[in-house]
Amino acid sequence: MFQCEMFGRAFDGSETHCEVILVIVPGYEETWSRVFVSDFDISARKRVEQELRKGKKAAEEAHRLSKVSENLRIAKEAAEESSRAKNRFLSNMSHELRTPLSAIIGFNDMLLREYYGNINHKQADYLTQIGNSGRHLLSLINDLLDLTKIDAGKTTLSPEFISAHSLIDEMVALLNIQFNNKKLNVKTYLDPSVEVIWGDHRKCRQILLNLLSNAIKFTPQEGSISVRMQKEDDSAIRISISDTGVGVPQDQIELIFSEFHQADRVRDEELGGAGIGLALTKRLVELHGGRIGVESTSEIGTTFWFTLPSQKTEVADDHKPNQEINANYKDFPTGRRILLIEDDELLRALTQEMLNMHNHDVAVARIGPKALEVAHKHRPELILMNIRAHDMGGLELTQKMRKLPQLADIPIIALTSETETEAIEKQQEAGCTGHLAKPFQSDELFEVLALTLGKGSKVSSSI
Repeated sequence: MFQCEMFGRAFDGSETHCEVILVIVPGYEETWSRVFVSDFDISARKRVEQELRKGKKAAEEAHRLSKVSENLRIAKEAAEESSRAKNRFLSNMSHELRTPLSAIIGFNDMLLREYYGNINHKQADYLTQIGNSGRHLLSLINDLLDLTKIDAGKTTLSPEFISAHSLIDEMVALLNIQFNNKKLNVKTYLDPSVEVIWGDHRKCRQILLNLLSNAIKFTPQEGSISVRMQKEDDSAIRISISDTGVGVPQDQIELIFSEFHQADRVRDEELGGAGIGLALTKRLVELHGGRIGVESTSEIGTTFWFTLPSQKTEVADDHKPNQEINANYKDFPTGRRILLIEDDELLRALTQEMLNMHNHDVAVARIGPKALEVAHKHRPELILMNIRAHDMGGLELTQKMRKLPQLADIPIIALTSETETEAIEKQQEAGCTGHLAKPFQSDELFEVLALTLGKGSKVSSSI
């Protein structure tokens, strides 16, 4: 038997798929063999088989794509968890570093102000260098914290209309000493038709400060820096900061806004760069709904530009947190009953020393049930409450105090490094009267007391 498939044509001329079966039956003795031929039209069957093959192939492809999609989902979740773990690590480490650094800056400030006796010029110079180094390190830690907050979606803006000319003039004046130290020629070109910026005032200052500081850092002695402001369109302005510095190689342009990136690691480390400022600046600009870019030629100079809205937008919540307390009293209160609740031994000692300078009657306690006992016994006129990130102890203790009749109306000031809108709202909801940002100097603490307790010496009162 012989079987095969072939193409043929039907009577109407259409092509058909045929199956041919040929059977040869041998004859007996001298009779002829018989041949049987069968021809079947299998076009319909072939079409069905073809569709089945297509279906199977599609099912296999769908299965492959499903596995790829699942692998991508797993990889995405792993990357997101890794990013969250990195942010948690940086945030926790930053807060842990801030605590001893706050003590260093605080004790240094007290010595430099000669609260405990006179110091000579060399001692003053050394203390000034310690203070400057501590504040520089603090600024790096703050940048790290800001980066992690933005990446975690925990940063909100408090936008308002800002005078564009005043903002730029203010920031140029702020850095005037650094400009003069390097004998830099600084010019501003401000479009008079640009009047306002719609943005968070503190964060807009930080954007300009970062970019101007970057220009100072990489511009050689007697170089030039220019600041230009003009309209980008009817709803945005464009600010450019140009320098005659070392420039950025073209192969580094795409990486310039990446975290911890340094175009020239040896040079940047010598100049004090950590590769955080530009990454943070980019996120702050984008948080406002703006754009940022850079144009540069090696050994000729660099221009950083960014845009900000000039009209009210929906980029952020309009709610503005309470401003940090900044009274301008010189007649600070003295001899008041104050309860200091602080877990860190160094910060507790530092703050107590500051309060002792004005002869306050200070009781100290750690966060916990014991603090309630101390409060009941000491009858404070004001409570300074340590509020730590990632720790609800201070907030929970504040809530408990507010439920006690003898403490319900006592001012409670949060001593905290958490000063974003969301954090302040939580402090207020728990019952805090106000907040003082860590690290703080003695005058800042005294101003809080003046604003909260009023001026002058102890006033007789009972709880």
